[in-house]
Amino acid sequence: MKRMIIPLLLILVASAVQAFPVGIVVRFPDGSIETQCIHMKDDPSAEDALKASRWETDWQGSGSTAFLTELESISNDNLDAWSFWVETDDIFESSMVGFGQYTMSEEEVFGVSYATFTPPDYLPEPVPPFYDYDQVCGLEIRNLKAYVDGDRRDDVDETGEDIDRVRPLSEVKIIFDLKNIFSDDIDDIKVTGTILDLDGDIEHELEEFDLNDGEREQVTLLFDIPADAKEETYPLHIDIYGDDGVFEFFSYLDLGVDLDKNQYDMVIDSVIVGDKARCGSTLPVTINLINPGNKDQDVKVLITNDELGISESFSITVESEEDSNEIEQTMDVDIPFLAADGDYDLRITIDHQLGSMDFVEEFKLEGCVGGGQDSTSDGSSDETGSSEGSSDQGSGSDMDVGSSSVPQTALPPTTIPREGDSGMPLMILIAVIVVVLVLILMLMLRR
Repeated sequence: MKRMIIPLLLILVASAVQAFPVGIVVRFPDGSIETQCIHMKDDPSAEDALKASRWETDWQGSGSTAFLTELESISNDNLDAWSFWVETDDIFESSMVGFGQYTMSEEEVFGVSYATFTPPDYLPEPVPPFYDYDQVCGLEIRNLKAYVDGDRRDDVDETGEDIDRVRPLSEVKIIFDLKNIFSDDIDDIKVTGTILDLDGDIEHELEEFDLNDGEREQVTLLFDIPADAKEETYPLHIDIYGDDGVFEFFSYLDLGVDLDKNQYDMVIDSVIVGDKARCGSTLPVTINLINPGNKDQDVKVLITNDELGISESFSITVESEEDSNEIEQTMDVDIPFLAADGDYDLRITIDHQLGSMDFVEEFKLEGCVGGGQDSTSDGSSDETGSSEGSSDQGSGSDMDVGSSSVPQTALPPTTIPREGDSGMPLMILIAVIVVVLVLILMLMLRR
């Protein structure tokens, strides 16, 4: 059995996808030099590397017939054209094969130059200056990890695999080590991560930092996925720049964010209850819901308080269309006439297809019967009993969330005296009793 296990392990290691960077040096017609370090999967062609760079390119054909016709809007013109150079003994030599036919080796650098092909031999000139791997790829990305809502995606590393199972409102986190492998210190390092074409572009840029020779820094990039994101794969670009005073370092890594929707996703963005109310009035409860799934949903809302005898239910339909997948609903809850002043808890239960959530919010009753309300000399209350409830707007929402005011409702007539009343109902009661006694006495005298 051991003899079988060892060869199997060797096969697995050999077949594993390896990640390594590729260096590119470009000489432009004006003599300026630019370099980029592209992190690729193993065995890329020079065509693959150049297409993965941040330079804009245009091509004729592909693979063995691939021909570079334009780079950064500079096109071939008769005998002047873009030429391809490969590394040989620390110099660049004109390649005998095209970009698509040349397979890159690990930590290899190739050159591109806008050159003149002079007859009769048509050897291109000028030759681009040779930079070695450390001069181009001095900032190296290592130990990359990806997380979605705290769960690691084990198959994502520097090879540039897509980050899958991302959903609307997910948090995507990228962590990696950035190491200075150059022979000198690198200053003013900038790291920027960008998810393209998602709510415009979502970008996270870190503060600049320095790395001494051989040092490494752990880098963390965070991205919040919007609720209205569509199902597709979005490019995620990581761009790194540094400068040692002589050389400039540009390192790049491209990943993908594969967004997938659950048809019954539902997000309760906020639950806002008015802070106070009067007995006999209503209390506003405002709920903001987002449906990032791909099915319309009916949501049930139950609002209760056992002490006050409150139990009211509401139904809300939240559509799944991109322009209407968010709804703000205000429900007016009836407050009973007879209650005491004080603080109360209101329980809001929200049921949808994937589950149920409870929220408990506090509110205050003021100016109720027997509630200890202060009165003025003419018996009228000096408190208004008004109530306001506000709602915070959800992240990524285009809806304006306003405020709700509790309507002012007068208390109905009652024979129960409140503090500060004149006592007139008691006098009437005494008078009625006296009249009844007199009538009884007169009947007895007639007998």
